[in-house]
Amino acid sequence: MTLNFYENLSSDFIKLLENGDDHNVIIEVGESSIMQPFKVHSTVLCYRCPYLYDEFKKSTMSNDDNIKIIQKPQISAKNFDIIIKYIYGATVNLEKVETSIIFDLLMTANQFQLEELTTRLQTFLIKNESSWLKLNFSKIYDSGFRTQFQNYCNDIIAKHPNLIFESNNFNTLPEAALVSIIQRDDLQLEESKIWDYVIQWGISQNNTLPSNIDDWIEKDFQILKNTLQQCLPHIRYFQISKENIMQKVFPYSQILDKKLWADILKHSMSFDKKSITSTILPPQDSCRAIHYCNNVACFGDDLFKNGNQSFKINYVNGYEKLIRKQAGSFLIDDYEVFQISERKNI
Repeated sequence: MTLNFYENLSSDFIKLLENGDDHNVIIEVGESSIMQPFKVHSTVLCYRCPYLYDEFKKSTMSNDDNIKIIQKPQISAKNFDIIIKYIYGATVNLEKVETSIIFDLLMTANQFQLEELTTRLQTFLIKNESSWLKLNFSKIYDSGFRTQFQNYCNDIIAKHPNLIFESNNFNTLPEAALVSIIQRDDLQLEESKIWDYVIQWGISQNNTLPSNIDDWIEKDFQILKNTLQQCLPHIRYFQISKENIMQKVFPYSQILDKKLWADILKHSMSFDKKSITSTILPPQDSCRAIHYCNNVACFGDDLFKNGNQSFKINYVNGYEKLIRKQAGSFLIDDYEVFQISERKNI
């Protein structure tokens, strides 16, 4: 049997931090005019935060007592106080801490390569502060922290694509991020608009391309084709209407494989599908009847299974036929047959 005394150990290490006994490092944080010093120990940093330990070894700055100094002006004293107490005592108290501060804390933990803390803060924000994350979506996505939040961000984009496609920073979106979005099967955006945005993004990556496509030469189309080589395979060309094929895709047809373009034309002219050899991607799955959210069977965002013999509906308005007079739970036995159509935007 093992007896653990982690609580006292944590408390004692916090006392060591607060007293600063035998410290050999000073970390100064905050704005240069009012930097706040923290007295720490390189041995603790070595085992608890290798990032700061490396900073300690590289530091050439020291005080009159020959104690090395590390400066981090971009980090607030409030944030660093929480971080350093985690490093020493393995505890983080988020009670009464503003969500914006927690997000900044997450950014700092990621910078300091504190993987355990980074993961826990990310999970905390997603579970407890999802409303704030949605309201500050652009800040999150533009922070460069999208790898940790990739799935979460992409789930939001799938339902609210304009958050990213209509943002001022869309053209600076990394290629990998754009591909991860357009290859989703549940992106609630018309395929012709996805094409428009992909073309816009591709052109923005090459400032030498003429602004008027009528002035383009073969080299210009090749440049765009090379830029979009990772994106083009994920466009659902055969889900674009005949009108949009001619109006939107045709002007850029030179960036497509000749066989693919021939098949697109055949499809738009209602040729026999058997004569089409190009891969036909399935349509967006945003109208599917059943999907799963947190292992619960759901219909869109409105209806989900609420136990073995019941359902719960959050919204009743906007459907082609009335499902229920009011929101709430109902037993399966209450209905012999019921059919659900996609709720319209109202």
